[in-house]
Amino acid sequence: TVTGLLTLLSGITIAGGAKDIAKPDHINDREYVLKQLGKSIKLHRPGKFILMAHDGCGAYGDTPKNNVLEDLIVAKKIVSAFDPVFQAKIPVETVFVDFETIHFIEEA
Repeated sequence: TVTGLLTLLSGITIAGGAKDIAKPDHINDREYVLKQLGKSIKLHRPGKFILMAHDGCGAYGDTPKNNVLEDLIVAKKIVSAFDPVFQAKIPVETVFVDFETIHFIEEA
């Protein structure tokens, strides 16, 4: 169905999005991303959130890969804490792409 397809594809792509959640450059950056997630929850009831960062992201400049991976973990915690406001219990996954492979990030 169209509704089922929208639920599968309710994507929000924001350049530097994980960074904007973990370490926003401007005070409103995190608020903007979380508002978009809230709209997605309300309108499309997604089955999960996938936070992604990629190698060579311009939002990070010359930041080492380990710092980007740490930001993904921080962003996941922030999004997971944000979700109970909506009581949707949506799982959050983190992914790092280095253009050779995709790395699913698991917390230790």
